[in-house]
Amino acid sequence: MKRNFFAAAMLFAVCLSSCKKETATAVAENNDLQQSVQNVHAAPVQDVQKSIISKAPIHPLGTGHWVIGSFKMKGKNVTNNYRGYQFQFQENDLLVATKPSDRTYGNWSMIPEVSLSINFGKGDLSDLDENWAITQKTEKNVFLSVPNTLKTLRLDAVSQVVVLR
Repeated sequence: MKRNFFAAAMLFAVCLSSCKKETATAVAENNDLQQSVQNVHAAPVQDVQKSIISKAPIHPLGTGHWVIGSFKMKGKNVTNNYRGYQFQFQENDLLVATKPSDRTYGNWSMIPEVSLSINFGKGDLSDLDENWAITQKTEKNVFLSVPNTLKTLRLDAVSQVVVLR
């Protein structure tokens, strides 16, 4: 019986010593966290998205020129339909596609490391109009896909810009 009492007393002592009192700092940090969560839930989704996008660092697509290295739709390679185009993702969300005989303007937006949205509207480049998931990114390539479809796109950085007139 003494052993059981001693074992119970030791267990109780261990449990008591492992308990920790909350400090005023921990309580304040917890309250700040709860307030932040409440603010996110109260904000419209578009406001949260704008906040994420506006605080994001400038992505490499915001500078330089890109070409389509590979584009497949429903398993069919359609890359040749876009040969000759150079794409410039400008800081003001303007997307300029240029080839010797044509210049087309569209819009783009990005959530870095997550998605790239492209919109040309109507015309030859409308097949690019999607909210693309970024599947991989290197200094020279960005690999994109559209979830639940057979659309894949690889953008290749142009090392030397060719002036098109």
